[in-house]
Amino acid sequence: MLIYVNGLNNIPNELYEAAEIDGATAIQRFRYITLPMLMPSVTIVLFLLLANCFKLLDQNVALTEGAFSTRMLAMQIMNTPRMRYLLIMDMRRQRQLYFLSWLQL
Repeated sequence: MLIYVNGLNNIPNELYEAAEIDGATAIQRFRYITLPMLMPSVTIVLFLLLANCFKLLDQNVALTEGAFSTRMLAMQIMNTPRMRYLLIMDMRRQRQLYFLSWLQL
């Protein structure tokens, strides 16, 4: 919430005054001034939210061995077909590297 308040405080009043002189309604001022000027704040909040979702992923997977009924955003992303493919390919690559390192002994 503080990020949004700070974003609102950083919007110059001159933009609102110019829009009011031009005859913009309150909805138009919100749509064409406030919303575009708040987009950096929205982006920051979105990335912070996603980062926190991924912080909780490993704990829940470890505690429930991946078989939990709660739907988390990070788990939904991990269960997408493309992500599953990447995880499987990474596991295969790790096994190959382990096998090659074992052969070198």
